[in-house]
Amino acid sequence: MNIIKQFLTVVILALSIYEPLFAVTDEDWFVLGGGAAGGLYTGVRALAILPNGDLVAGGDFTSIGGVSANNIARWDGATWYPMGEGLDSVVLTMSVDGDGTLYATGGFKKSGSTSAARVASWDGSKWNSIGTGIDTGAVCAITKDSSGNLWCGGYLYTGYDGFLKKFDGTSWSDGPMVHHGDIQSLVTTPDGKVIAAGAFDSLGTSSYCHGIAVINPDGTVEPFIGGGTNYCSNEGLLSSVSDIALTPSGFFVTGSFDTIGTAEALNNAYWNGTSFERMKWGTPGAWFMSDCEYDGKSGVFVGGLFSNVYPSGETSNYLAHWTGTEWEALGSGCNMTVTELKYDQSKEILYVGGDFTSAGGNTVTGIAACRVSVSTGISTPMYTATRGSAISLRGNELSFTASGEEASVSIVALNGRMLFKQSLKTTSAGMQSVTLPDLGAGMAIAVVKSGTTTISNIVSLKASR
Repeated sequence: MNIIKQFLTVVILALSIYEPLFAVTDEDWFVLGGGAAGGLYTGVRALAILPNGDLVAGGDFTSIGGVSANNIARWDGATWYPMGEGLDSVVLTMSVDGDGTLYATGGFKKSGSTSAARVASWDGSKWNSIGTGIDTGAVCAITKDSSGNLWCGGYLYTGYDGFLKKFDGTSWSDGPMVHHGDIQSLVTTPDGKVIAAGAFDSLGTSSYCHGIAVINPDGTVEPFIGGGTNYCSNEGLLSSVSDIALTPSGFFVTGSFDTIGTAEALNNAYWNGTSFERMKWGTPGAWFMSDCEYDGKSGVFVGGLFSNVYPSGETSNYLAHWTGTEWEALGSGCNMTVTELKYDQSKEILYVGGDFTSAGGNTVTGIAACRVSVSTGISTPMYTATRGSAISLRGNELSFTASGEEASVSIVALNGRMLFKQSLKTTSAGMQSVTLPDLGAGMAIAVVKSGTTTISNIVSLKASR
């Protein structure tokens, strides 16, 4: 018991008392002329914004908004248009380079009768092959480095290894070997290095670099200086980084991990140029995180397969916004996995793609949009700190400070599973208590909502004898 007391005395509790920066509701969500239809696994997997502001959506569909289009289409703000003859199989990612050229990658082999194996470029009227293309697996990541080389990565249909390929403008060559996993994201930093992310153990002959590594301009590989991922509490999932969102001073990462570098960070973290930072409790219990998108200010939008953000415990269905200081839901969110996000900063519109059939209360398949304003920047919430006095557990009696006449108490396991939830009336503000049932032994997060205040703390549960 003394150990628990010592532990509780060193845990600093941040009580987040703040006004929402922007209260996104379902009224801010809208449909882009209609959803995706057809395809084997109907949905939108990739989004891109063209230099003229048009949106391009790619995925697994044969029509979108009622317009026939083979797996890829363009939205001009009012109407969907097919893009040439489209592509003959799923589109997994897209990228627009500094010259405005749009690239699409995935599992396709052709555009109409034109060969376009796994990667293609759009010239404004038709899709073109990049060299001889890539003849194996599926490409789910692409970037152009500072020398103009095109890098692509992905996974093979057999075995456990992924792949990296480089196109130098004339021909394709093999990149560093990808060991025990795949490539899920590639970005090029301002200093010309390519950062590769995925579920791999190592790249090339480099030492251990789980989930994230650097490819230098000369093609050599080195572990990322901040360290890689380690351990994922969701059984059956390898720790990994699924996406990277660059910012002016660093980058956000999202994936399936409990730690990255030296930071205990649940599935989401920020690299500040020196080390990884946690984003509060993040999204514990997420089966996987698919995508992250910089909001242009201090935060990031994230999407995946999850339903809550912490420490608030707020319901946030399949996507959420980290403001730089707090997690916030975007209305009622979606009813199934969000796989891709793209934020148009000039229009203040977040485009959302995935496997869902409902978004913000709208019945629509695979694609929707939400008006999200972050133009006022990020204000600083007010924090107070205590040494375990706001929430404490003694035996099975949880004591906490209530600030209103009603309170909601939740106990959440570190893997995100809800262990206990109860609403209760309080006679007055001040210390209150609730008796917990036997929840088993282990560490957990206690979250109490009362009035306009949300407080949280780590507690140590003990099983009844």
